[in-house]
Amino acid sequence: MKQVLIIGFGKTGQAFYEHEKDQAIISLYDDRPIDFSEPYLPYDESLEYDYALISPGVSPTHPVWQHCLARQIPVYGEIEYASRELEGDVIGITGTNGKTTTTTLVFEMLRRHHERTFLAGNIGFALLNYVPQTRPGDVYVTELSSFQLETTERFTPRIAAITNLTPDHLQWHGTMADYIDAKFKIFQNMPDLRQVVINRDDPKLIEALVTRGYRPADFTGFSHEIALERGCWIEQASLMARFDREEHILPVSDIGLHGIHNLENCLCAVTIAKLAGVSNDDIRAVLREFTGIAHRYEVMGEKGERRFINDSKATNPDSTIPALKSITRPTVWIAGGMDKGSDFSAMFDYAKDKIEGLILFGENKRLMELAARGAGLSAITLVDDLDQAFALAIESSGPGYDILLSPASASWDMYPNFEARGEHFRQLVGAWHV
Repeated sequence: MKQVLIIGFGKTGQAFYEHEKDQAIISLYDDRPIDFSEPYLPYDESLEYDYALISPGVSPTHPVWQHCLARQIPVYGEIEYASRELEGDVIGITGTNGKTTTTTLVFEMLRRHHERTFLAGNIGFALLNYVPQTRPGDVYVTELSSFQLETTERFTPRIAAITNLTPDHLQWHGTMADYIDAKFKIFQNMPDLRQVVINRDDPKLIEALVTRGYRPADFTGFSHEIALERGCWIEQASLMARFDREEHILPVSDIGLHGIHNLENCLCAVTIAKLAGVSNDDIRAVLREFTGIAHRYEVMGEKGERRFINDSKATNPDSTIPALKSITRPTVWIAGGMDKGSDFSAMFDYAKDKIEGLILFGENKRLMELAARGAGLSAITLVDDLDQAFALAIESSGPGYDILLSPASASWDMYPNFEARGEHFRQLVGAWHV
């Protein structure tokens, strides 16, 4: 029987276990204690494993990963491993920001068009879980992180998209160039670049392509600034598309999502859907009906004459800037979390004339305070946790205010994920007695 090592035992590691348990002797390794009742062996570096299965987020410098490489033990990530066994097609969506909204929009559009369409990847459901029931013709709309793409080799999606590129996870990847290289693995095996969708308005993405010898015009694009020979764009307040011919999709005013960042997400999603053969009627229906996802600039309603906005999914400065751009009322902003080596200067330059107060918590609160004061912000308070931040936000706001949670930082210093952080904020809003 095969000897298999699973490195990291979170959601993906458990999916690996379910897939392998009847065909291998499984060893488990995690940096934290493993609380698991089913049979397994502890990691033993003297064993000659047939292969190792690694969870996303485990650093390439991790000693167990390095040990496997030194012993020439093959190491597979979930996306690579699952894609080798799936019968259907993967539509892969990556980028620094906008992945989740874009992936969800594409899923909603495709499932109107094709019954066996499934949502997978970094959005919450392991691609590997679909393998037992996979059929030819299935479509898996999959959100892909740089962590997941790092370990791909033969993975070849039917359609790929890159929403944008800004510095993120540099502590894990090491350099921006390494981060970009991981993202670009999404199309490394694709023979037709016209099946790859790119953001033609993103200078970092365009520069990275050109530097690596690609011509942006060879890809399919989306833009809210320029008309394109192939792709989708905005013209005279309408969403336009050109593939075989130019088409008017719908007026921008009909789109249920708001904000320039969401307009980019919609453009990317429509471009993917057109490549996948979705009808304009199905595309229009989703764009009109879809109003957003939890934790991404989620307006949770008003209470005590204050409006509460949950943007916990903003895990880097560039994903918080759209929330700051959307400010129309006096706002107390709650931010901070795990340090990822981010540059906050541009974000705080933008925020200084937009907010009434900034409340910081998390391991990077002092770094963020230094950057904020350097940009000219003065109404800054540091607290220990989100409970204190929420209480202070209530105390320092009044009728007509917005209280915005947009951390611009990862959640892992205090929470298992950004969803848990956002749910904590939701609970605090619900428990507040006016």
